[in-house]
Amino acid sequence: MIKRILREIPYSRLNGSRECRVTSNMNFSFQYVNGGMLVVMLNKQGICASAGSACTSNSGKPSHVLLALGLDEKIAEGSLRLTINHTITHREADYVVECIKKDVARLRELA
Repeated sequence: MIKRILREIPYSRLNGSRECRVTSNMNFSFQYVNGGMLVVMLNKQGICASAGSACTSNSGKPSHVLLALGLDEKIAEGSLRLTINHTITHREADYVVECIKKDVARLRELA
């Protein structure tokens, strides 16, 4: 899922290490996108996600963790955190990626 999102969505980045991470936790930033709005759009499609990191997901501010990783504040505002488990199917993962792609494109058109 990580490789596909990075390959198929322009101006996206994985926050944190690709190797040293909890495998079920992914945090991306999408340039020119408001992460909170992306979360709302995904939620309407049955996808549970959060903006930012767990420690600041409800504050409305960019995560201090993402800022400490060196992200610009504007890019950190476009972050999305996903947590998946071992029961996710390829079909479900494809659905999530397709929804993210569509919603990121829509938000960028509105910007």
